[in-house]
Amino acid sequence: MAFTDLFNGTPNTPLTTHSASWLIPSGGTSLEISSDGVSAQGNADSMHANYWDATFASAHYSKIIIAASTGTLTGPAIRIQSGSNEYYYALWLSSDSEVVAGQFVSGVATDWDSGHTFAVGDTVEFAIDLSVTTTVYLKRNGSTVATYTNKNALSGGRSGVCALFAPSNTGAIASWEGGDVEAPPSGVVVPSRLNAGINSWINPGTK
Repeated sequence: MAFTDLFNGTPNTPLTTHSASWLIPSGGTSLEISSDGVSAQGNADSMHANYWDATFASAHYSKIIIAASTGTLTGPAIRIQSGSNEYYYALWLSSDSEVVAGQFVSGVATDWDSGHTFAVGDTVEFAIDLSVTTTVYLKRNGSTVATYTNKNALSGGRSGVCALFAPSNTGAIASWEGGDVEAPPSGVVVPSRLNAGINSWINPGTK
């Protein structure tokens, strides 16, 4: 099941007031609605995530649409812990037109690489592999642009959004979707009795 939020609301409204489905990890702070979707205005160098109130499988995803070129350091988050302000992030850096993935653990942000090119209007998806749950994918408009392996600093967790709180952070998330990663549908299997009937029609006299 997928959960969604278009972030249509009154600017400066805390995300947790906008919808009771958004929760704050222990030690965290609520993001807020802005004219561009979601923002995080506050003291610099303060990173926080808000998660959707649902039970997620170990393999889950979070994705957003980049709404503006002025907002920065806002994006989808996965493995958000409820008991501590820790998570994996994919942050939009408008100044560089890039999304940088990494982890925020024990109060320290660690980027996993130098970033990947994205643009306003792109969908940013951050997802955990269904079979190997220490592998994480960063996707642009459905196509994988980076694969991160051996990411075992956190486990479990939930899907949501995150941001670096700063006075000039006006937000850049237009909408959000999160849910469990699901296996692709398998091929169509023809039941044996139906297959026998088809064969009999094609080759009269057979059963």
